[in-house]
Amino acid sequence: MNIYFNRLVERITLFGSYPDSEVKLYSLLNKKRPSNFKEVKLESLFGVSIILREGFFPVYEMYKDNSCITYYNMKNEIHRDNDLPAFLIVKKEIVYHEEYYKKGLRHRDSGLPTVIKYKRFSSYDPSMKISKIIEKEYYQLGLLHRDNLPARVKILYLKDDGDIYKFLKIQEYYQFGLLHRDNLPARIKNRYYKITEEYYQFGLLHRDNHPAKIRYNVDDSKYLVYEEYYQFGLLHRDNLPSRIEY
Repeated sequence: MNIYFNRLVERITLFGSYPDSEVKLYSLLNKKRPSNFKEVKLESLFGVSIILREGFFPVYEMYKDNSCITYYNMKNEIHRDNDLPAFLIVKKEIVYHEEYYKKGLRHRDSGLPTVIKYKRFSSYDPSMKISKIIEKEYYQLGLLHRDNLPARVKILYLKDDGDIYKFLKIQEYYQFGLLHRDNLPARIKNRYYKITEEYYQFGLLHRDNHPAKIRYNVDDSKYLVYEEYYQFGLLHRDNLPSRIEY
């Protein structure tokens, strides 16, 4: 979305006659204006900070096709408690993107994804649509991280005669913000009948004595297309070819 040309309204801050812990932000387009408000302050989206009190305060940014809703705490950090998303992208009251934050950092304690992206698909009934998750990311204290499971997953859906088929497109394993997995591929790509496995150590393509990048084709059977040997992020192999095609 073009931030210079598609903005339709400015940020609107309403300071109502509430105790400090209950001062709220409203969007005049989406929320009913409180009857006891004292002041309406229009603030430009360009370079003007938002004054906040303690609590959960959504700031609405309206675009041509969607709305962005962001929640802040009293320190003007993106934040929301009770395992609720602090940033959302909404189109026609349907959520397409949500992120969870604690004190300005992407973070979620529940073992559930921190960033979730959705896509709408038509079902058998053309008038009905359903939302499907197409991407998930898991963060701890602002870093992509998940123990023993992929921290980033991209999912592809294919439609066939009204049925929707799901398969994993990309799986990535992260430790403290770096692609990393011991003895197993840290990135697995599935592109129709082509599967690529990549081995990472602390963010670098690396594998001792074995190929760090392997491409398979999968049809009726699984067969190798090529192998590549990497050492510390560089294509390298002592005394033997570092890339082999089959």
